Amino acid sequence: MSSIQIFRDFYSYPEEALRTLRVYVPDAVRENPELRCGVLYMLDGQNVFAHAESALFHTWCANWAMDEAIASDALAPWIIVGVDHLPGRFDEYTPFPFSGVHFALEAISFSNASPITSSPSLTRTSQQTQRLGIRH
Repeated sequence: MSSIQIFRDFYSYPEEALRTLRVYVPDAVRENPELRCGVLYMLDGQNVFAHAESALFHTWCANWAMDEAIASDALAPWIIVGVDHLPGRFDEYTPFPFSGVHFALEAISFSNASPITSSPSLTRTSQQTQRLGIRH
């Protein structure tokens, strides 16, 4: 069974705020230590996974979808990071008063979260990611 780790009170330096990150790690990572995975970041992290500590248990169920896709060989294993929103969700995700989505992704995904998701033992290198057609 895949696992979901929850990192509460994760400090985002650019935002000077605490966030919760929810990280899905597929079984394949434990089964094959040499495996490198891509990382998918999803906003509204409290809704991303079917998990007892989600906003609602049956939400987007990204963990179930990824487990099924991996099991059927439809998709290579990916790590999924759900980034919970802050209390000012609409300010964060809309362009008023600032460009919130860009700000949230830049602040969380590409700087602070990297110690969690960018371990050389878990994630793909930039060259491997480019082969997937992903730009960053």
